[in-house]
Order: sequence, then structure tokens, then C-alpha cells
Amino acid sequence: MKKEMLFLIRIMGIVVLLLTIYTVSANADYKYNYYDYDEMVTLLEDLEAQSSLLTPDVYSLHTIGYSHLGNPIYAVKFSDNPDQDEADEPDVVIDGGIHSNEWISSESVINFIQYLFDVYYDGGHADHSEVVSLVNNFEIWLIPMINPDGRIRDDLSGGDPESFWTDTTYHDDTEGWRMNLQEVPCPSMPGGTNQGVDLNRNWSFRFLEKWDEASICTDIRYNGGSPLNTPEAQVLKEFIHNHMVSLLFHQHSAIGALFSNSGEVGLAAYLCDELDAVYEEGGLPSPLLDLIILHGGGDYTRDPEATNYCDSNAQTGQYYNWLWYPIACPLAPDVFSRRAIQCVFYEYPIRDINYGHPSEGKIGQYALGDASNYFHPSSGDIVDWIIERSIEMNKYFIKQAQYPFSPRNHTDMSLKPEAPVTDLAIVGAKISEVGTGLPGCFTFDSDGRDVIDHGIKRITWNVQNNGTSLRTINSEITICNHTDDPGCSSSTTDVLTRVNVAPETIETFTYDYDFLDLGACKDYSVTLETGEDNGYKNDLKVFVFTVTSDDDTDCDGTADGDDNCAETRNGPVAGTCTSGTRGKACRSDEWCAPDYEGICSMLQEDTYPPEGNSIGNVCDCEANFDCDADVDAADVTTFLDDFGRNSYNDPCETGNQCKGDFSCDGDVDAVDVTKFLEDFGRNAYNNPCPVCIAGDWCIY
Repeated sequence: MKKEMLFLIRIMGIVVLLLTIYTVSANADYKYNYYDYDEMVTLLEDLEAQSSLLTPDVYSLHTIGYSHLGNPIYAVKFSDNPDQDEADEPDVVIDGGIHSNEWISSESVINFIQYLFDVYYDGGHADHSEVVSLVNNFEIWLIPMINPDGRIRDDLSGGDPESFWTDTTYHDDTEGWRMNLQEVPCPSMPGGTNQGVDLNRNWSFRFLEKWDEASICTDIRYNGGSPLNTPEAQVLKEFIHNHMVSLLFHQHSAIGALFSNSGEVGLAAYLCDELDAVYEEGGLPSPLLDLIILHGGGDYTRDPEATNYCDSNAQTGQYYNWLWYPIACPLAPDVFSRRAIQCVFYEYPIRDINYGHPSEGKIGQYALGDASNYFHPSSGDIVDWIIERSIEMNKYFIKQAQYPFSPRNHTDMSLKPEAPVTDLAIVGAKISEVGTGLPGCFTFDSDGRDVIDHGIKRITWNVQNNGTSLRTINSEITICNHTDDPGCSSSTTDVLTRVNVAPETIETFTYDYDFLDLGACKDYSVTLETGEDNGYKNDLKVFVFTVTSDDDTDCDGTADGDDNCAETRNGPVAGTCTSGTRGKACRSDEWCAPDYEGICSMLQEDTYPPEGNSIGNVCDCEANFDCDADVDAADVTTFLDDFGRNSYNDPCETGNQCKGDFSCDGDVDAVDVTKFLEDFGRNAYNNPCPVCIAGDWCIY
């Protein structure tokens, strides 16, 4: 009997053990493991190494800029000539991760990168010929994580959807960290500062410093106080302006919606039908896209004096609207510009909604009882399924980039006879150096305004004949110097003609112009028109920018010799906020204090080191020890070597100086830490350091 009991106990133990193993295995399979930032970088770099050994090499990895904390923002390019900027091929941009807690958008872009790479080099894959055709006929750009700083903060355990940021020290982040990590003035917070700007509210379209939560510095939708003042937004703006972008597919998560910014009623409906078809092919009995939003955005007037674009609405400062609508807002650093780039804004369907999917019955379901949520769904099966569906969506929009604003083709690209067909459309433009074949040459200044160095530049733009017959195209270019000729009465205007342009053909136009150094920076506009108003608002594109001068490096209207901060737009005609928005460049007290008292002083303080060094405090990078224009990890090392030194511990002496003694008081302590942190993260893209004054900081 005892033997039988022991045998039964052993059997029960084995069963319990097997059940435990099964449960652990099931839970492990159920939970989705996302790429974190470091894993993504490793993958992208590994693909770059693989592609360099393959023929042809169609993959190239680019660092298009840096985040506030100096993390690279990566873009992958697929093209049959990845090292060239082929002006006659439409550029398509697919991005994700502008809100760092919306993991599925980044995951989908990463998955598509791997898909394109694998299928292109797999001749036996069913999609091989289709992918080869896309790579050979389009410039495909993929930006998986726009907001690396935020993602690194939100991702606490390497892609585990049960572990993400829920600290409410800064704002209500119970559903993850959404913003970047930029420090912002915030009088309602202890110490007067807070951290984080919503990058999707930091754009100039209808930007307001006061719009409900967007103007509240503790809210997760805080717009940053002024448009385009985040390095991440500036990097994206520069990238878009420097490439022949025809269409951008911009991805978020948690709603299940498609936003069309075309403003034409018929176009959104056609897009909805096609994307429903993409999902239905995957087995859904009912459409996923239950919420389709056509965002018209109001008046399309071309009157540059119109101010309705400054009016508040729910789309204030959003990236995807900035890509399309005209800007006519005095607050915007790119005032009066117009991009004419179609943007489709997609919200992945990951809310807890029942659609009857045979796998689990819910889209984006997260395991009940775990710590995941809508933005970090843990149900691997259904999340995988949604991400796989995005491959077909991406391919569809790449193909549609050749027919902007006119989704006239089914997902297999067979023609819809009833679809609206535009006639002539601009499908990309750039201003670049002459004869290089490289991307455009726009940079931006510390205010986020577009800048081009003086000299001869090549203006390139594409016009697509979307009609069904041969066409003559009379495309017009107008160049205005708005500083010297505000009314544009003495513009440079030319008409370029192409005859017998075949249907579905892209014609590339080029025009060389010498933007002279006129002794001071000048504001210009370049307007490109197809030659006719096609009714779809993609027949006009306007660049607005500043042409630099060697005599006025920061383009603030003050010659460098008379300027107190010659490289960061801050001189006698642009002062410094001494209260309110402390330290910000300003031209009046109002710039310093939209919400509380501020003073704009034209006399910038220069107190570091004691008695100054001829670089104002706002401009100076005290912590740039190696004089390389940035304050980064190398400077951290130098500072840490000094930290803690005082009269008792390795004292600061003339022959053994303390580089980190900013206050020149003979020690390196908490006061100096604060000063160092004010500088950390500055680089060529983020509040660049002026020319470093080499030599002794303090003489002991």
C-alpha cells in the first residue's frame, strides 16, 4: 500500500511538473517580445554588414540626426542605387515611434525592413519579383524610431510589454513614456522645469502656445512652447526637405483609424476600401478600419497673409498635417511654406475591441492580469498577425506614391475605372548643390528655420502626368528675395516646358540659381507649380528659407563683430530671457512669458568664468572640454575626473587645473554639476556650441 501511495505521489508530482512547464511555455509564447533600441541598432547594423557582401547591394543605413540626448536617429534606405539620390524615382518614407510608448508602430517598420531584405535576396520567395520591382523603381526610406530617448526610457526590460514606464513624477505616464526627454521651463513644477515634449505636437501647422493640454507643461501632450524647437522634429524636417518625398506613411497605435490629409472626400473612401481588403485577405470577417477620418483642415487658400492656420483645433502642431497643409502662421519658423507631400496617418488597431478574429477574438488583446496595455500589447499571436498585415499596407502605399493623392489602383495595382484621377501633380522637390546627385542642402538654425548657404544651387522637382493621354507641361518656378522685396515685385520667374509627356510618366525639371552673399542673411521663397490647378492641391510646392552670409553667421541681423553670440541667433536685436522662459533667445518680453512674467534683456550676461570670456552665458558651452562643438560622453569622462576635487582632495592649482570648476572657486562640486548638466547633450543638431575659446578656464 505504501509503495502504491509513493508511486501515485511520484506520478502526481510529474504531472504537476509537466503542467508547470506547459504553463510557463504557454505564457512565454503568449507574450510578445519587442525590439528595444539597442536590439534594433544591432539588427540594422547587421543587415548593413550582410548587404555589403551581396550583389547588388540595395540596403544602406543612415544616421539622419540625433535626439536631445545624442542618440542616433536611424533611417534605412532600399534602392537599386542606395548611394545615389535618384531624382526621377519617387521617395517614400515609412516611419514609426514618434510617440515612444506606441511600440507596435516601430515593430512594424522593423519587421518590414527585415522582410524587404530577406525577400529581395530570396529568388524563390513568392514576393521576390514584387519586392525587386519596388526597390528598383522607388527610393524607400524607413525610420523605425523617431524618438529614441523616449523609447529607451519607456522600455524598462528589453522589449517586455509587461514592463514599461509608469512613474508620474513628470506627467501622467501610467500608460508609458510618450514624449522626448527635453527639459522645458515649467513654473508649476519644483525647480521650475519639467521633462518631455510631445514630438507630434511640436510642428508649425496651426501651432499655438496655448491649446488646452498642449500648452500645459506637465501634460503628456505638451507642445514644447514654440514650434520645431525639439531636435527630433528639426531632424525630420531637414530630412523631408532634402529628399524628393512623394508620400509618407506615418504610424501610431491604439485606435484603428486611417487619417487622409488629402482633404478630398473620394480619396479617403478608396483608401479605406483597399486597406479593408488587405485585412480581409488575412481572415477577418469584418473590416478592421472601423474609424476612418478624412481631415480637411479648413481653407486651402494660397493667400500668404491668411492667419486661419494659427487657429486652434484638435490637430494643433501635428506632424502629418505639417507635411501637407500650407503654413501661414507668424509663430512658425517655416512661415508660408508648403510641402505638398501626401501623408497617410495610420493608427494600428490594438484596442480591446471584439472583431471575431479566430485566433483570440480581439484585436490587440493583452493578457488579463499582466501589466501590459493598449500601447504595449502582450498577445503575441494577434500582434504578429497585425504586423504581418502591415507588410501589404506598406507595399500598397509605396506603389501609390507614383500617383499622389489619387489612389486609383487596387492593392494588386489594377486600375479602378471609377477612381478620381489627377492630371498633373508634383511628386517631389529639393534644393541641392549643383552636380552632386546628393540629397538637398537644407540645414536649420537654433530657431528651427530652414537655412541654405549662399552660392549656386540646383532646384529639382518632378511633375507626374497622371492623365490618360500625351501632355504638354509648362511648369513654372518663381524665386523671391522677401527681405529686400517684401511684395515680390521683382521676382525671378521662368517657365520650363516639356512636350508629348506620356501618361504615368515623371518629368524631372532642374533650375540653377545663384543665391548671392548680399552682406547679410536674406529670406527667400521658391515656388514650384505644375502649370495648372488640378483641384487636388498637389500642384503647388513652396520652400521658404534663409540664405546665409559670411558676415552674419547666425542670421540674426547683427554682424558677427557686433554680436554677443555669433552662432546661435542671439545678439543686440535678439536678447535673452532673464526670467520667465529663462535663457531663451527673445525679441520682446512677450517671448519670455506667455504664462507668467518674463523679461527680455538685450544685454546678455557673460559671467563664466568670472568676468567672462567674450561668449555670453546662453551661448557658451563651458563643458565642451575638447572643443569639438559638442558636449558628450568624452566630456563626461573629463568632468568625472575632476569631480570631488577641492582644497583637501587633489586641489585645483595652476599646474594641475580643474577643467570642471566653472565658478572658479577652487573646487568641483554640486554647483559645477548643475552647470555641466545645462550643457550636456548639445551638438550640431541641438543648440550647437559656438567656436570654443581654447586656453585656461581658471588661473589659480
